[in-house]
Amino acid sequence: MSKRSVFFRIIGYAFKYPFLFISSIILSFLFVFAKVGAAFFATKYFSMAFIEKNIKSSNPFFLLILILLAFMWVFFHYLIFISSNSLSMNVMHDIRKSIYEKIIDLPMSYFKKNKTGELISKVLNDVGVIETFFMNIMVELLIQPMTLISVVTVLLFINLKLSIYFFSIAPVIGIVLIGIGNLVQKLATRVQKNIADVTSVIQESIYGIEIIKGFSVEEDTKRKFNELNNKYLSSTKKEMRVRFLGTPVSEFLGALGIIIVLFAGAFIVRANLATTSEIISFITLTLVLAEPMSKATDVFMILKRLVPAGERIFEVIDHQQEKNINLKEFGPIKGNIEFKNVYFAYENDNFVLKNINFKVREGETVAIVGHSGSGKSTLISLLMGFYELSKGEILIDGKNISLYNPASIRKQMGIVTQENILFSGTIEENIKLSNPYATLEEVIEAAKISNAHNFISRLKDGYKTEIGDRGIKLSGGERQRIALARAILRKPRILILDEATTSLDAESEKLIQIAMENILGKQTTIIIAHKLSTIMKADQIIVIENGEIVETGKHSQLISKKGIYHKLFSLYLS
Repeated sequence: MSKRSVFFRIIGYAFKYPFLFISSIILSFLFVFAKVGAAFFATKYFSMAFIEKNIKSSNPFFLLILILLAFMWVFFHYLIFISSNSLSMNVMHDIRKSIYEKIIDLPMSYFKKNKTGELISKVLNDVGVIETFFMNIMVELLIQPMTLISVVTVLLFINLKLSIYFFSIAPVIGIVLIGIGNLVQKLATRVQKNIADVTSVIQESIYGIEIIKGFSVEEDTKRKFNELNNKYLSSTKKEMRVRFLGTPVSEFLGALGIIIVLFAGAFIVRANLATTSEIISFITLTLVLAEPMSKATDVFMILKRLVPAGERIFEVIDHQQEKNINLKEFGPIKGNIEFKNVYFAYENDNFVLKNINFKVREGETVAIVGHSGSGKSTLISLLMGFYELSKGEILIDGKNISLYNPASIRKQMGIVTQENILFSGTIEENIKLSNPYATLEEVIEAAKISNAHNFISRLKDGYKTEIGDRGIKLSGGERQRIALARAILRKPRILILDEATTSLDAESEKLIQIAMENILGKQTTIIIAHKLSTIMKADQIIVIENGEIVETGKHSQLISKKGIYHKLFSLYLS
């Protein structure tokens, strides 16, 4: 996408509000008319009264015109800021909505390839650059060019020769600003990358604060942050020095233009090619040009920062979303699952799953075991449609899931992960995440099944208890039981328990196991586990090693084979 296309695409958000956009343009025109008109009439009044000694210039009607123009100047300026800022607020609301909704719709592969902190930086910092443009610069983009055109028109009307002398400096200003602007654009891209790195470290540090403190690596973490922060500071200062160079340079060149007018004006007056009052009017109006020339520099520099920010935001917005457009809805799920010749690689042909074949009948409980990194969780990600297969197909009730909207399948699935991710809010809100329309009675029933009700009841505010960011006010076992209650509340036809008891203490693990036994057989259940105590009663156990199925069968059958499962179980017992 070209730089121009990026700019006009950003501006396009304003076109969704034609009344505010058009009214801002009209008000800008009226404001400039009043401003330039007031300056022109003021210089005329001064010339007539003090140079031409025309006593009639003190006519009250002439003064009333000046007062009226001054009032219009202030009044329209106020209305411009009301309309343009209302427009800006609506536009920023739409841009934030667009990027947030797109982030939610992005495929899981995007998050695997991109840093979370970099994505946060785009949402906060790059959107902030666009907000600065719409809140502070767009109104100037309307006013200053109009002011420039109006004053230039009046100057040409007053004296053509003086205008030619004055505007001889314009090409130099243009060349200088373009040169500085292009450098600012390059530096702004570097600044945005550096702030993304800083944001990423902050996000990771907050998320992993327990690990940082647990390993006493606070100083190392600070050092890493300070290196990136210093790098950001250095790039920002360099960009700032170059960006702010434009204003004094343009002001100096503007002053040089006025000096040229003064010098040339003396000769023109002597040659009777202009009057003294015309020279005064001309110089006064050139001073009115000081603001648009100065603001033009600021606008130009912001525009140079705007494009890189827009490119980074549109990279997210334009990224291909999950494949669900125009796909069929799946319909009610019974719970039969089949993997047929499934191969999968995150990148290139480095397959993490190879030739996976197995069937699960409705209502069965299947356990998938194996060493860490063997591909167990990847298999679940494929079942949930988070990634597209490299080869093969996955069938639910005999239907290829790639032909259906994945959301219509996930709505009939429940999942509990090792991370047991909870959100800031109350316990009730977190459980109801899977079924927002559930009643409190249904929430309590799900909590009872997951063995969460007893500890929730002991809390002062019960189900209304605020659990803090990521459920930090609760223990690991409590968070896990709430996560299980959340999955149960959905009444899924397929329930996935991905390492659901890993890292729990013995008491919490026992409570989770009891809860799991309460729900097994009511739907198709897939259990991913390191701890083999959770899967001994499974209808089928699948052993994965290096991305391939190496053993299948019931617990007793696999033990008698004395293969990989037997070794894993022996390690568990020891």
